[in-house]
Amino acid sequence: MPMGYLSEVYAFEWAQPSVKITAIIIILLVFVNSFVYHSMCYLGQFRDLINNNGRRMDQTGQHIANATGAYILSGSKLYFALVGLFCAWSILMLWRPHDASFSRQIHLLITMVLSVLPMAWRGDYENLAGASVTLAAMIALFKVGDYCHVLAHMLLVPYLYFMFKSAAKVEVPFTI
Repeated sequence: MPMGYLSEVYAFEWAQPSVKITAIIIILLVFVNSFVYHSMCYLGQFRDLINNNGRRMDQTGQHIANATGAYILSGSKLYFALVGLFCAWSILMLWRPHDASFSRQIHLLITMVLSVLPMAWRGDYENLAGASVTLAAMIALFKVGDYCHVLAHMLLVPYLYFMFKSAAKVEVPFTI
């Protein structure tokens, strides 16, 4: 499914090629990291499903994707830098010994909200509503239990759709 979705995202007629490239990077980071980690969990590769480097890599990818999302939805290097700093701090917290589950979850929620916040200040309420409802459903499914966690990950597809649809409305100059 991610590769089929990838081609659909790339087919959007966005004015800026950098937005397409960034969208593809986000999809690859989130889907590939998450797929690898959860597959390894399913195959019993970790003695501890929480305190392991696979989970840390999975959530590191999510933070990087959220910082990148903040950039493509705002077009602001300053906002990207601010969100990126919080994401960098959150990533550092992931890799320290004995990180707390609640703290990890709150940091991911904060960076997801920060990534879509530019939709509100740009007045893109339709995509903000779609992304917010999808995010709320993802959180609810995650809290229900292990099997619903998979469904929460599947909801990334509509979540990213609203995100990329909104990003298509932003002019983002590509600079390295």
